[in-house]
Amino acid sequence: MELHLIGKPNAPALVLLGSSPALEPLKKTCLLLLPSFAEEATEDEKLAALEKELLLHYGGRIRGVYAFGSSAGLALRLYAGGRVRMRAVVVESAASLPDGLTRMPGPVWYWYRKKDKTAKRIRESLKALARPLNTLCMKKLPADSALADVRPDLAAGRLSALFGGGVSVTSAGMVPGSPEKVWEYLTLRPVGPETALLTRMSPVLCEDGEHVRLVEGSSKKLAFWSHLVRLEKADDALTYVTDQVELDAGKLNGLAVPLTGLYLREEHLRRSLAMRNTGHAV
Repeated sequence: MELHLIGKPNAPALVLLGSSPALEPLKKTCLLLLPSFAEEATEDEKLAALEKELLLHYGGRIRGVYAFGSSAGLALRLYAGGRVRMRAVVVESAASLPDGLTRMPGPVWYWYRKKDKTAKRIRESLKALARPLNTLCMKKLPADSALADVRPDLAAGRLSALFGGGVSVTSAGMVPGSPEKVWEYLTLRPVGPETALLTRMSPVLCEDGEHVRLVEGSSKKLAFWSHLVRLEKADDALTYVTDQVELDAGKLNGLAVPLTGLYLREEHLRRSLAMRNTGHAV
């Protein structure tokens, strides 16, 4: 699998599957990720390759996925799997739903033609899986066309409103120690100085099984701050640690990006030194 990137590196990431070139204006608010798979690849192989890429290079978190037609099943399976976090999925003109599809972790947007005979059945199936299901019924859309083919401004505007906004900063590197030892250090140590920026905070989320920690909050100057830390085993003596911060500081986003990058590098250095000097988390 190859992943083609369009847009600004620090924009929130949006995966496009089976999409129209007319959606390229989304690059103004999102970093567009366009996967390209080998013709002989099965859907299981596509799912595994895409999930691996997003976990390794994007910390396992993107803004979401837009999928058209036959690509809808792949998008929904990625979402339902839960290993890659995202706000929502938008599927348009889904041809069918994959067998054994489980409950979605969040909202799904379903766009369909009113005259599509399978649309009603798929809509009812998604109602039982999505929480919630949001629909857009298009009365005059020609057969085999996407909304972006007819009204690119409307399609891009809706997707930008749902997935755009804010910036994303990612930093990753190796830390001495096993994932279990680094995770122990992270969970025993109080959250870093970022909490001083936040007047409202959600409870810190620690997922032991996935080795993921999430710190979220907001303030008058920060519409939102979401710091994800994810650990991945490199070998018996090293752990690959990814930090990803999504934030929205409005007009100060341009300044926030380098400052956040500096903060993440300092956090990485502190962890590395602590693990190197003590060998364990105490």
